[in-house]
This record gives sequence, C-alpha cells and structure tokens, in this order.
Amino acid sequence: MSIFLHPGSGKTYKNFKDNDYPNLLHCPFPDESYNLLRHYFIKNKKEFIMIKEKHGGEMLNHFRHQHPLILLDTQQASLGNKSIVLHNPMKKIQVLCDGCLKPIMEMPFYKCSQISCGFFLHECCARLPSKIHDHPGHPDHALVLISNNPRMFMGLFSCSICRLYCNGFAYGCVACGYYMDINCAFLPKEITHEAHPGHLLSRINASSADVSEKICNPCNCFLEDGNIAFHCPSCDFYLDTECAFLLPGMMRHKFDKHPLSLRYNPVENHPGNYFCEICEDKI
Repeated sequence: MSIFLHPGSGKTYKNFKDNDYPNLLHCPFPDESYNLLRHYFIKNKKEFIMIKEKHGGEMLNHFRHQHPLILLDTQQASLGNKSIVLHNPMKKIQVLCDGCLKPIMEMPFYKCSQISCGFFLHECCARLPSKIHDHPGHPDHALVLISNNPRMFMGLFSCSICRLYCNGFAYGCVACGYYMDINCAFLPKEITHEAHPGHLLSRINASSADVSEKICNPCNCFLEDGNIAFHCPSCDFYLDTECAFLLPGMMRHKFDKHPLSLRYNPVENHPGNYFCEICEDKI
C-alpha cells in the first residue's frame, strides 16, 4: 500500500481509504468496558437481530446460569426493591460481566432475576454463537462455547491467543486442549491504532518464519510463537493483542478525580522524569 506524504511537510497520511474498510475497528477502545464482541455484533447486525429474536423478550435462560436472566435498560431503574447500579471505580462499585470479565458501565445488560444473585452479562456476551469456525489461531477444528473449563481449578485457563489467565467464558477445542477467551475469539483482520496512526495494521500469526524474533513496538516484548499480532508492512511496525485491545484510551482510577488518558510518547517539555503514582518506579 502507498504512504501519502504532504509535500514539504514530512507528515505521514493514511495509507488506506475509509470507503474500502467501512467496518474498520479503531483502537484503543474508548473505555475499559468496551470489548471486541460489541464491534463484532455491530458489524454483523443481521446475525445479531437473528440471535436476539431467537432469545426473544426481556427474559433469557442462559446455559451458564441456573436462574433466568432479565434484560435491564434505562426504563427499568430497579429490580425488586434494589436500584440498578453500574460499574464505577470512583465510588468503589464493581459490576463485572461474568462472560468477558470487563466492567458493565452502560445499559442494557443482563442480570440474574434473583435479587440476591450477582450474575451479570453484557447484552452481546449473552448472545454469543455456540460454535465458531476457521479461527486463525486454530483453523483445523471448530471451537465450542464453554462456560468454564472443568479440567482447570475453578475454571481458570490460559488463553492461547493473549496468554493471559481467565475464568470467564471461553471457546475451546477439547480434543486439542486449546482454549481462548471470548474476546480473542473475534479478532478482526485489520485495525488501526493511535500508537501507529494513519496506517492499516493487518492480522498475522507470529509463528510464521518471517515473523519470528519480532518485537511489539509499544511494549518491546517479543512476539511469542503461535501468538496473533498486527503488522504494518510499510513501516515494519508490530503490535501484540495485549497492547492493541487491553489498554483503553481513557480510564478512571480511585486515586485521581480526573480521567486518565493513554499516552504513547513522553510529553514534550515535561519538567522531569515520569514516575508511577502507585509503585513510585520510574516509567
């Protein structure tokens, strides 16, 4: 692909046209509650509508939970005699999805109809397909949706894509012992990211011969064999899945009243070194 330069400025412009990629995912995510599943269902609106009609209504019987789930939206401010609350780290309120383990920060979402039961699901996490095919990390076998891994203690497993531990929902091939968290199950073919603005990043498999011994540019970590990563061939820029999807563009923290924005380079003319406010180590 071509890289377009403004004459005399030296500034790099986009090497792709927006019209060619109408459903392109732009990273980082706006906040910590956003996940790849939401992007997947927005992109596949027809499939989303079909699954929604299949479940039907506001009540849902989910295979993962013993009680019916109720869909809560802005018109329903309470369940029983309890008010509906959303995840809010500033008020030390934690509401996490039991599927993807990400915060629930907006409606609608599903909650167990039993008031005393703390089971929650994002709307998209409640409507996952039962099976996926041709995943780039395990293309030879279909991957089946499972609620927990019976072979692991308390359902804890290591995701075969991002290598992080998870005890939420998973897609797995039991015969091969291959499991991935539900976010990594829906990796797009292309993305853009503010860490490398203006250039298209394409999905690659780090096990290929020409990718071995490559390093993720933002975190300087080696791409592990078998991992999925994203690559800009024009600049030889690599981005692993952790840096691409796990770090939101903005987050809130109880130790600061202001939103915290993700930064990629030191601020120009900053008077001193950067130190972490929590551990006090130099960044």
